[in-house]
Amino acid sequence: MRYLFACCLLALFASLSAQSGAFGLRLGASYFQQRAQLDPITVDLDHRIGLSGGVYYQAELTPYLVLQPELAFTQRGGKFVSEDGFTSIESGPGGTTTLVTDIVQRIRYNYLEAPLLVKGQYGNDRLTGYLQAGPSFGYLLSANEQLEAGNEIEDFDVAFGEDDGINRFETALVLGGGVVLPLGEQQLLLDVRYVSSLSNLTDAEEDQMAFGDGAAKLTNRGWQLSVGYQWPFGR
Repeated sequence: MRYLFACCLLALFASLSAQSGAFGLRLGASYFQQRAQLDPITVDLDHRIGLSGGVYYQAELTPYLVLQPELAFTQRGGKFVSEDGFTSIESGPGGTTTLVTDIVQRIRYNYLEAPLLVKGQYGNDRLTGYLQAGPSFGYLLSANEQLEAGNEIEDFDVAFGEDDGINRFETALVLGGGVVLPLGEQQLLLDVRYVSSLSNLTDAEEDQMAFGDGAAKLTNRGWQLSVGYQWPFGR
């Protein structure tokens, strides 16, 4: 891990010496799910839609190669529906009635993250396309969970930290691409990226999990779609 941080620092120092580039901001939506693995069982939660956005700096190392550090906010999480998960019995004048209701669990993680992307670009003044890849370092700001059973809905905060089995720090891999369009003296950016956890989000022991009998692992994965606006300089 320390070699990865060293490479990131070298890349940032190289970007500071760039003579041209751009400042920008982006805003869009995230579409994430969580995967819980506890050998031999793997559970993929349904996707949840959230917010994603941030500010970034582009340094043109060459006409075809760009380094882009960012500071962003992203919502991640997932949804789990347990069919026939809750049974209640109601008594009345006509006898008893058995009701079966799904239990819906919705999880939301709010991250402050710092992606460091390398972008390969090609195009002209009318249209430029690019591919991008790099690590992203996330810090968990808050987490909450919602349980719904029938007409009953309960919201509560999820505890995280060293004693609660949820890590605050996440390292992820970002892959994606997009296009840049001229908009007067500024530029419009359409960006899509896929993000997948490289680190384990939980330190929970086996007896803290609800299923399985092996090593526990929790990861985020999903998509981000953004519209950006950037101000070029040095051109």
